[in-house]
Amino acid sequence: MRKVPQRLEKEDLEFLDTTENQSERGQFITPPEVADRLAQDLSELSLNPIKEVHDLGCGPGALSSAVRRMDSTIRVTGYDIHEEAVAKFNSRFPDHGRAYHRDILLDPKIPNMTAAISNPPYLLSRRIGDSRTAEILETDYFKSVSGKLNTFSLFMEIALRELADGGVAAFIIPIAITNLDDHKGIRSLLVEECEEIRITWKTDSNPFKDQGVAVETCIVSFRKGRGEKSLEIREWDGSEITRRREIKQTEFDIFPTIDAVDLPEQQGTEISSMCDIVASGFNWSPDWLEIAGSAPPEEYQQGMLPVVAGRNLSKDGNLTNDISINYQYLRENGGIVRACDFDNHSTNRPRLIIGDIGTSAIKVAYTESPCLPMNSVKVIFHKGDDSKALMELRDYLMTEDALIRLKKITPNLHLTKSNLGSLRVPVWGDAE
Repeated sequence: MRKVPQRLEKEDLEFLDTTENQSERGQFITPPEVADRLAQDLSELSLNPIKEVHDLGCGPGALSSAVRRMDSTIRVTGYDIHEEAVAKFNSRFPDHGRAYHRDILLDPKIPNMTAAISNPPYLLSRRIGDSRTAEILETDYFKSVSGKLNTFSLFMEIALRELADGGVAAFIIPIAITNLDDHKGIRSLLVEECEEIRITWKTDSNPFKDQGVAVETCIVSFRKGRGEKSLEIREWDGSEITRRREIKQTEFDIFPTIDAVDLPEQQGTEISSMCDIVASGFNWSPDWLEIAGSAPPEEYQQGMLPVVAGRNLSKDGNLTNDISINYQYLRENGGIVRACDFDNHSTNRPRLIIGDIGTSAIKVAYTESPCLPMNSVKVIFHKGDDSKALMELRDYLMTEDALIRLKKITPNLHLTKSNLGSLRVPVWGDAE
């Protein structure tokens, strides 16, 4: 049964009642209080009166409606690939706006754009599909792409490229864009092209939960230009900005939270200088059990290694998994859709196995046995295979200090090579 959002405007609720497959398109309707915040950011950042706002991936017009609430003289222009959304937008703003049925990922040019607002579709490569991914890449328009393709950073790149100098934009966007390595390109482009950037963390970071989606979001707004650089980190409770900090745009490799900015400088040695961090794990094919069940017994019993997921790590630092599966057989027969480095993980080198951040702890296990990590699990090898150093690192990663630093700096559940590697470990000394 479809969840019914309680905070949307009448036109948006009508649109949801008559449309299907919204989640497959990765598009969700922005609640009015969030839409108003984005519109206000445009007004605050713009150095000149705004005459027209371009709504990228406009849907039925929730963001454009907020722009019109802020200033009824502003004209709104929308773009969407969904014909029903375009029709609703045009009936909503018959005299002060116009939406166009247009795939802006394939046709991104928008001349003379001075202001943009967007709640872009939230789709990753596997949902975009191979053929459409190829079409997008063949345009040779997007330069910030690294790692997996995703629609939300592509929409932001369109704004960065198409805005005139002094133009402003505001996005409600997944928090992954602030800190994950796949989005390093778009962060670099933001810093390169913008004189002012604002990252706004909302106390309730999922305004779309009553639409049945679990994505955590933040607001990224900016003014394009070559003036003096400014990056402001803000916290918003849904009503007012409660905290703010200004930092240098180049001070962090990521866009941090205020709590991360306020943390005291850490002493010790960076993990990456002492260890190799491996983030490549595997994912099963949905029908892997059927594949495994069809294996000849004598073949399936060869090359067996334990499989490790986050749930197989205990809070006291041990592995709890005794499952053995012939990974080699499944890899050769299509049961593995994202394969890790089999040789790397099948050694007897000592290593730490790390699950994603839980509600109150990071679970870390030490082992010298071969094991194959699932995709969400990270593995740390000491460069000198020093077991004592690895045990010291395990003890530190299980402390509250490590939890606070990793969770405050990266407020999602996923650990990455970069945020793990940048931690400094006090027990290794070398205070700087």
